[in-house]
Amino acid sequence: MSLHLYGLPQSSMVWSVRLLLAEKGVPHTVGLTGCTELFEMSKSPDLDLHPLRKIPILEHDGKRLFEVTAIMRYIDRVFDGPRLLPDTPYEEGLADQWLSVIMAYVDPAAIRALVLPIVIGKMTGTPPEETAVTAATERTAKGLDVIDAALQDRNFFLGDTPCPADFALWPILHYLQMLPVGARLVKQRPALSSLMERVRARPGFIETVPT
Repeated sequence: MSLHLYGLPQSSMVWSVRLLLAEKGVPHTVGLTGCTELFEMSKSPDLDLHPLRKIPILEHDGKRLFEVTAIMRYIDRVFDGPRLLPDTPYEEGLADQWLSVIMAYVDPAAIRALVLPIVIGKMTGTPPEETAVTAATERTAKGLDVIDAALQDRNFFLGDTPCPADFALWPILHYLQMLPVGARLVKQRPALSSLMERVRARPGFIETVPT
């Protein structure tokens, strides 16, 4: 069964899906036609496979899906390997709850408003305004406080086994730690710092971390 993920490995959302694929041991390919860098992505004709020209897009044996939540649920149900979505309705609801929090609040603040403007600013020589960085830092801190509190007494959101929400979180924390302002935010939250120490040793993380 052929499985291709349209997107760039550097994308936090593409990476989150690849982490889940690695956890389940599913072989796959990843990439976009005509580009290898995020700033070139808009040129790729593959984006036309998504009605809003976004990534990731999954293609499996001629069937396509887009949006991270739908893709992760499909992979977990279709492929062998460890079951990553819980069996009980309440725990499945919790998994969806935390994935929604990350996708709706943490990722937009941490990646879209903080990390990407700083990185793009360094590449182009036009750094973001200090007021914008301050506002994004405050938004990111609020989201991380919620996540840090949820992980105080457990390895992952639902206990000892990662769920889709965990895979969505790890790339965000990794990219935050690459910037001084983001590294401080993570370091100030013990549960998140401890989490990333453990995550970096996981085979799936090592296998998929963008180079």
